[in-house]
Amino acid sequence: MFLARSLWGTGANAEIKGALLALGFKYFDTVFFDIGPENSRSIAAVTKLGALFSHNVSDNKAVYVLAKSTWNQQIKC
Repeated sequence: MFLARSLWGTGANAEIKGALLALGFKYFDTVFFDIGPENSRSIAAVTKLGALFSHNVSDNKAVYVLAKSTWNQQIKC
């Protein structure tokens, strides 16, 4: 997902992520994020959501995992 620069810092990104995760967790107990291992911005963003590093698939892909129970705890805060 890419967000227009004009929307950065407006809360739109958090709102979109929340809606997508809520939809995903209606059907699944776990969400996986494939991220470049050196993409520090994306890693920081998913860890802020509560996702944890799982494993490296390759030199170009790391997997982070967010459990439904963790997400539910995060949204109550």
